[in-house]
Amino acid sequence: MLYVPAPSPRPVEVGASGCPERPYTARGASGLYDIVAWSPGYTRDLVRDGAVEAVLCTSAFAAWPDPLRITRGVPELERALDHLPHSEPFRSALLPGFPETNLVLTYPDGERAVLSFDFNLGEVAADGAVRAGASALTRLFARLWRTEHAAADPADVEPPPCPVMDHLMAPFAGALVPGIVRGIWRDKGPVLPLPPAVVRACRYVPDGDRLVLRATLDVRTDLPALAAAHREGLRGAPRRCLNSSARKPPATVDVILFTDPTSRTATSTILHLPCPTPVLHYPSGSPPSPPLTTLLSRLPT
Repeated sequence: MLYVPAPSPRPVEVGASGCPERPYTARGASGLYDIVAWSPGYTRDLVRDGAVEAVLCTSAFAAWPDPLRITRGVPELERALDHLPHSEPFRSALLPGFPETNLVLTYPDGERAVLSFDFNLGEVAADGAVRAGASALTRLFARLWRTEHAAADPADVEPPPCPVMDHLMAPFAGALVPGIVRGIWRDKGPVLPLPPAVVRACRYVPDGDRLVLRATLDVRTDLPALAAAHREGLRGAPRRCLNSSARKPPATVDVILFTDPTSRTATSTILHLPCPTPVLHYPSGSPPSPPLTTLLSRLPT
């Protein structure tokens, strides 16, 4: 009988976040130990039961950049791990390019078990064991995380404070296109796991070489339309200045904070910039979507 002996577990350095110090690939994934269907990697358990905490870690291009942690839903997660189907030998791979993902289980005695995901092959693996169902397991984890961390009543969710703009150029950091006359971009941050529960609009005006907060507005109505406008981002091609170095300071800068029932927040920044001489072959402007325009019209100019 052809088989590959199960490897001995390797120690994994786990940081304060509960995630491995660097992305970890278990020996049992990606075809290394799953040569044939009767290999021991297809019969042994992925992990032992009895964990008290589970942390999902994604190394790059993550929807939610921070590790996701659950405690109450761990027994259901373990039952799902116990019933993951065996991988099929000689299966076809999908498209590559998925982020490296680990699932870390912690037990009462402090021991940790680390699983790695191969979304290209649809596999979950521990050292010496491999199963199918990577996507289904991540969807289950996301549901358990939302259940544990979402506020029972969205009305209880408080928006975060408006960010501090220490310098006039602060909102230009990371702008996608220089010289935007009126533009909007989405700051790097989490894609919200749930629809927003509250939206806060913050308006800033120049004061010397600084931007100071002038007004704040919180809304809890028409949130689906506002969330759609946030996902849309910049509408059309931005207008550009003929000489970007001659660009004047912004008349106003608006920052919109979208907070969901789990208290995760995504951000949109809108610049209102005068332009001395527009480039004629560019469109006349890139205003925000109508729902955001309506929201911002309620702020003092």
